[in-house]
Amino acid sequence: MQFSIPPSVLALCVALRERGYQAVFVGGCVRDALIARPVRDWDIATSAPVADVLACFKRAVAMGASARHGTALVPTAAGPVDVTTFRGPDLASDLARRDFTVNAMAYDADIAQLTDPHGGQRDLAERRLRAVGRAADRFAEDPLRALRAGRLLAELGLTPDAEIEAAMRASAPALAGLAPERVRAEFARALLGEH
Repeated sequence: MQFSIPPSVLALCVALRERGYQAVFVGGCVRDALIARPVRDWDIATSAPVADVLACFKRAVAMGASARHGTALVPTAAGPVDVTTFRGPDLASDLARRDFTVNAMAYDADIAQLTDPHGGQRDLAERRLRAVGRAADRFAEDPLRALRAGRLLAELGLTPDAEIEAAMRASAPALAGLAPERVRAEFARALLGEH
């Protein structure tokens, strides 16, 4: 796996580790590195509470509604980085709450270790889109995931499993309640997708 991390982004993980926290790259940046696709967005998951992330990086801005499991947007020379507190007590529970297996992987740059408990790497190799757990449960948590599934199909040329297809259809009525800017962002990226 070719994982070329900009120094200013890597420095965020180093700073958090120096304060005794776990900090790993997660989601789309890991997926894209595995398929040698340019990384568009950098995301870090950490054991640090969001208040400590904000204290560590003076230019960071809180993005999440929850003080316990929120996100801080940290500006870097390579662009903004989302630094999010683990959703649950540890990395394993955080990855178990992610949307798709191809996004439920983590990379620890300190020891060059990939964590892939849900078979995301295999799904990428087989060009398949599967949910982490039951697709209906994941989409009920956030209906935008139905649009995100469509975007991933358009961008990466993956094939959805039957459970994803059914959950996408069932989620359609809930899409009306989403913020228009969230919908627009997913549609715009899907329309620009190769597939």
